[in-house]
Amino acid sequence: MDWITLLRSQQADFIQRLKSAHLLHCETVGQHSELTVISGQKLKQLVDFCWEMAEKYKQSNPVRNVFNNNLKGKLGEEVVKIRLADFVTEVDYEKRLGGDGKVDFRLTTNPSVGIQVKTRYGSIDKVQWGITPEEVNKNAVLVCILSQEAFDDRQTGYNLIIAGFLPTNIIELKNGKALFKIDDLLYCGGLYTYLRNSKFPEDNGYGGQKIQTSKPKQESEIIFNKTKEPYIESKISSLVVDYFILGNACSEKGDYQGAIANYTQALHLNFNLAEAFFCRGSARSLMGDKQGAIEDYTQGLKIDPIHTKALNNRGYICFKIGDYQGAIEDYTQAIRINPNYATAYANRGDVRYEIGDCQGAIEDYTQALVINGNNPVLYYNRGAVRYAIKDNQRAIEDFSQVIEIDPNNALAYFWRGDAHYAIGDNRSAIDDFNQGIKINPNDAQAYFRRGIIHFEIGDKHEAIEDFTQAIKINPDDAQTYYYRGIAFDNIENSQQAIEDFSQAIKIQPNVAQAYIHRGIVRAGIGNEQGAIEDYTQALKLNPNNATAYYQRGISLSAIGDKQAAIEDYTQVLRINPDNGIVYGSRGFARYQLEDNQGAIEDFTQALRINPDDAVAYSFRAFARSALGDMQGAIDDFTQVLRINPDETNIYLNRGTARPDCLTHLCRCLVDQG
Repeated sequence: MDWITLLRSQQADFIQRLKSAHLLHCETVGQHSELTVISGQKLKQLVDFCWEMAEKYKQSNPVRNVFNNNLKGKLGEEVVKIRLADFVTEVDYEKRLGGDGKVDFRLTTNPSVGIQVKTRYGSIDKVQWGITPEEVNKNAVLVCILSQEAFDDRQTGYNLIIAGFLPTNIIELKNGKALFKIDDLLYCGGLYTYLRNSKFPEDNGYGGQKIQTSKPKQESEIIFNKTKEPYIESKISSLVVDYFILGNACSEKGDYQGAIANYTQALHLNFNLAEAFFCRGSARSLMGDKQGAIEDYTQGLKIDPIHTKALNNRGYICFKIGDYQGAIEDYTQAIRINPNYATAYANRGDVRYEIGDCQGAIEDYTQALVINGNNPVLYYNRGAVRYAIKDNQRAIEDFSQVIEIDPNNALAYFWRGDAHYAIGDNRSAIDDFNQGIKINPNDAQAYFRRGIIHFEIGDKHEAIEDFTQAIKINPDDAQTYYYRGIAFDNIENSQQAIEDFSQAIKIQPNVAQAYIHRGIVRAGIGNEQGAIEDYTQALKLNPNNATAYYQRGISLSAIGDKQAAIEDYTQVLRINPDNGIVYGSRGFARYQLEDNQGAIEDFTQALRINPDDAVAYSFRAFARSALGDMQGAIDDFTQVLRINPDETNIYLNRGTARPDCLTHLCRCLVDQG
């Protein structure tokens, strides 16, 4: 169990004891205590100081408000001072008002490490503590104090509880702020140990004042006079900050090589500066050096293992290089440290979707939405996963949420339109594509998808208009030419259809279907040889394309090459042995070549697959008749009449096959009037 998990578990126990008023109370300064009581002379000193500050600043704010705010802050700071004692700097009441530059305390051993204290009064279930971006940047830790009494100068004593603490590097700001309830905090008993054992850099940006780097007048004394050594250390610390700031400036300008050089110089002076590793890692990643970036993040995390943003960034790089398991582990660790880190949930959801764990991805996006329920990207991503697993109704709900938050999101309209189409709601689908196109008139795919729906519901001309508009936007889209060709063929504009299929082939010459459809149109206008060439090319691209074999067989038969047609039909049946139509076609070709026995076998197979195929019965009857099997022919003609009783010619054919041919023929003529 890691220390974060342990402190969260202890926090849960602490909250239960707080509700039942069973708190640890120790009056010894410097010792751990959940409860601290401030009263008597100490309280009087604090109250007097706060009134002094209220009088001093009453012109800018109401006196009572200034007093209450100061008293609230000073009570909380006094608690931290009592519990951490000499481990932190003391509060200078003569100089401070509302915090020393947003820093309330500093570590005695490392003054660059700031501590922010927040004090609140309220019920356990509702009280919240907040922190600003500036306070996060200047402090290593936020300590939260809960007062059991309202702030008032008439109060004779305060029972103050250390509600918990949070390292600022696991705090995620939303819209420039962060709010925490008591169950979001870590147990206060771990505060001292965390501050003592964490490897904070000598100057890590946690509120330390930058030391001036101007050279003293007698620089030689600094080098050789031991009494100046503390200044040398301060100068080195200042150089670290300078290099770090230069690195940030280079990075902001896009000079990532310069940024890397400056961060490297900072690390030469202070190898324990975790932020420099993280920033250099970011610059390396932007330069394309993913492995170097991972190494930097890894080194920085050895120094600061609970830096959630660094874990998130390393996880993202792992994801980009295909190390999905490493990415999931980093995101999971970031979430373990900060269960309210919505970005880590969202990014882990991306990885899970990539590896096919759609349900896990949905769960992660859902949890991210619990934390940040107004993020349209999260709804969009969850909707995309639901669409991918054909949960179209819920996908529609998610895309609708995106649109509610961001009414100009054309992509959300597009995918909601596709989801509506998937459930058969073509009208809603068209409405969505219309709206998406209104927002983004240059979305070729929206025109294309709307064209598909128009085609399927019979609006062929509207479909052609949509495909044409898509082609204007993206003239290199072979798929759109292909579908417009099909639409032109459906309105019998064969020449335009052939031109579109030809253009699709020119753009993407390796798609068999375009050759097949061009072949079908060519055959339809009598160009059987051109059709055969197209089918042959399709078969070069896909030797197992049954449609190409079948259509070529039809064209070969049309130009009289029955044997070649039979060979193509045989290839179709090799690929799809249960195709009754192809058995019928091969049977007819065999019948034309007077292979009556082969024809009978094929027609029999066709009838096995489709017992109501009247054409197969008719030609099997002719083949049987040719072989002298008159009774078999009569039986087949009878089956045709069962299926189509109004076929006059079949009566005549059956009559011809009977021994009493003349009598039956006369009866047929009488029956037909």
